[in-house]
Amino acid sequence: MLREKPGGYKTMEDLMDTPLVFRGTSGRSSAGWDGDRYVVLANGARSALAWVLVFDGPADAEEFAEGYAKVLKHKYRGAARGGDGVWTGTREGSTAVLVDGDRVVVAERVPAEALPKVVEALRKAEVVRDPRDALP
Repeated sequence: MLREKPGGYKTMEDLMDTPLVFRGTSGRSSAGWDGDRYVVLANGARSALAWVLVFDGPADAEEFAEGYAKVLKHKYRGAARGGDGVWTGTREGSTAVLVDGDRVVVAERVPAEALPKVVEALRKAEVVRDPRDALP
């Protein structure tokens, strides 16, 4: 869960309310966050992020994906998002930000040939929802 990550981020809103995102949009981008799992993959000096998040509903997932798109646009100037949710120009790999119902899959800086397998694994990953935010 994000609140356990080092680096000073205690909540999803802390992460989204960084200088990389327009101030004031973090509440919308992190609203409905209900849990996540991630792994940082490393190969020498190269690293990639594999992250799956679950939200209260599809609208919250879409808002997060749009907020994360702002992060990517700022972080990787010149990066472009294709209609399939796959970004190009994200340094040493491709990036995918895909919404699937109440889930968002983020695969960042993954070698292009490995991207489909990483996305497939993330889609299958189990994410434990925050029990304090149980849906009715």
